[in-house]
Amino acid sequence: MMDKIENECLILEADRRGAELKKILVKGDPERSVLWDCDPEIWPWTAPVCSPWCGKINDGYFEAEGRRYSAREHGFVREYGHELAEQSDHMLRYLFHWKKNEERWPWDFSFETVHKLEGSQIITTCTITNEDQRDMPAQLGFHTGYACPLIPGEDITQYQFRCQKAGELRGSDVMPVTKNLFDNKRILFEQLESEWIQLERCDGSCRVRVECKGFPYVLLWSMPGIPGFVCIEPWSGYNGSGNRLTDRPGTRMLGYKESLSCTQVITVEF
Repeated sequence: MMDKIENECLILEADRRGAELKKILVKGDPERSVLWDCDPEIWPWTAPVCSPWCGKINDGYFEAEGRRYSAREHGFVREYGHELAEQSDHMLRYLFHWKKNEERWPWDFSFETVHKLEGSQIITTCTITNEDQRDMPAQLGFHTGYACPLIPGEDITQYQFRCQKAGELRGSDVMPVTKNLFDNKRILFEQLESEWIQLERCDGSCRVRVECKGFPYVLLWSMPGIPGFVCIEPWSGYNGSGNRLTDRPGTRMLGYKESLSCTQVITVEF
């Protein structure tokens, strides 16, 4: 089920499945869709949240307390229905509760997602809280796919990535978008000094900026050939070697009622 809010600048739609952002439209111009218009034959997501872990886990399983648990990529919070707990003109708040089981995840936790519109910004805050008496490992990340090109019908070579701090994108402050940019999968930045990365038209006439401050890992990703989208992904944690969640870089161990909270700020300029 879809929920909708809007302000003077933007229209936002979110799906109760995963509390996932599905549409960000520029007010007065419904053709200006900021997010990837999901094609399940290519990539079946638009802006999933990654949690309780980010990225892949070696061999598709993790071990905890002497047991082995099957584990797909990016956790499973994105896969389930979330409850719409609160809605106002410019805000949506969702809740999800997980009860531990011996098939997938052996800890109780709750997960809150809040989407807000403030002028030309979309502010999403996600919080995972350990509801179990035992310490729980947790990571959290955003996997938002942005339309590329931002203006329908244009060529992707009219676009580039830009960093706030010069020299951080492979020795430059800009990185051209090319068909083969993601032939070798993702591009990872660790401890990025820039406070933001943006996808922009090369002439500067439009851009989507993602704030990265406070995130130890930021990824750029698309599929080979860039079939209509690119992702800018700020993560709190990353893949690790082995099959223990506690060994993954950036993993937080949460005690009972402790939380991990991350905020993604997207600024749209057209």
